[in-house]
Amino acid sequence: MAKLSSASIRLVQKMNRQNRNGEYPIYIVVCFSGRCEKATGVSCLPKYWDAKREIIKGGCSNAPLLNKMLNDVKSRAIERKNEFEFNGRRYTPQMILENTVIDLSVRDGDFWKLCNDVINERRLRDGTIRRYTYTYRKLCEFIGRKNFIIDELNTGIIKDFASWMEKTGIKVNTIKSLLSCVCSIWNYAIRKKITTNDNYPFTEFKYCEKYKECPRDYFLEESHIIRLKEYFLNLVIEQSGDSWKYKEGALDALHKRYSKEFGILWFLMSYKCNGSAPIELALLRCTDCKRVTIGGNDYWAIDIRRKKTGRDVHIRLKRDILTIIGLEHFLGFSTNGYVYPIINWSDGLTERQILEQSHKIANKAIIKVREAFKSINEDIAKANAESDVVEPTVDVDRLVFYTCRHSFAQHYLCSPGSTVNGLASLMARSPNTIATYIKQITRDEDIVSSVGNMPI
Repeated sequence: MAKLSSASIRLVQKMNRQNRNGEYPIYIVVCFSGRCEKATGVSCLPKYWDAKREIIKGGCSNAPLLNKMLNDVKSRAIERKNEFEFNGRRYTPQMILENTVIDLSVRDGDFWKLCNDVINERRLRDGTIRRYTYTYRKLCEFIGRKNFIIDELNTGIIKDFASWMEKTGIKVNTIKSLLSCVCSIWNYAIRKKITTNDNYPFTEFKYCEKYKECPRDYFLEESHIIRLKEYFLNLVIEQSGDSWKYKEGALDALHKRYSKEFGILWFLMSYKCNGSAPIELALLRCTDCKRVTIGGNDYWAIDIRRKKTGRDVHIRLKRDILTIIGLEHFLGFSTNGYVYPIINWSDGLTERQILEQSHKIANKAIIKVREAFKSINEDIAKANAESDVVEPTVDVDRLVFYTCRHSFAQHYLCSPGSTVNGLASLMARSPNTIATYIKQITRDEDIVSSVGNMPI
């Protein structure tokens, strides 16, 4: 069969049909042994119409939305034409447009409508609904208008949106939360076939990856941990020689989960417990803690399983003042079988609720730890001014709760006899993935200390 000639399909602006708004309509025109045209329902001012590219220029309000509608109309006509040609059927321009349903329901891709569809379909809680609404408001503020579609939020726009939020002072975790809402709506739109994954913005761009190199790899010096411990002990106890007692009001403060005393203690106990995560401290049961004697010294043996990896964690805490306050004290006051009073326990309490609460307490705790290190930095600055030894100050802005885990790893690796496999075992990680905690040695003191024991 001889190959059929192909029809030409174009979008044109009709300059002889001005509407009430002073705009001129866009028509779809099919030419093939004749001519047929049909209105698309879209119009714009002549200065915004790009006749060569057949699109509305960016200066026009809602240009991406209108171009999406036009592209849909033209794509449907081309599909109809290709169907005729594939089947070897003859056709006329009227046949292409006559049986082509011009569906302007592309407005289903409206971001706010999709946002509400997600909320209604998943029956989200009030707090989550407020987060989706806040995401939409921030996007409107960034884009500069309320009407925009999901396809506009490509990788470039999302990156710019994230940078804009950073500059406006929005916290990292909040930015992650808002971008997760955008991701959720994008996935919903793809699942409902409202859009395709061609422009999916999170294929290569992972916002959290950017920050793995910033706060999550930060660790404290050993002297910083010691100073924080001394700061905490001065906060809660009075010492006289080998004896000590709690300061007035310290016991009550330790049992308030958002207090400075509890926040700093939780950070220190996370460090002592092999860098355990907040959820692991939250789920720590009294039955997990057993008193043992090792080498003639009293220890607390804690054997738990890490939630993230499912591997066993073996913790051995030497009995000292910090362990007595941070562990034994709470064991003696426990009424529900759990060590730390992070939530009001009740029947039917889910692990997810405990996880959420542990994150809240960790976020509050790190605020208290940062405040403590601001005071500690002042002491370090004074000590540096009075001696030749320069101790680095703490970069408070990079301090997160994860810092205690990274600090434990670094301090272990700098201790005599440490091994990568040993660190992997202590931190419930695979030896193949433990490299995230291994850093290059760059300071002169560390280099000299590391090579000082070499044979030649």
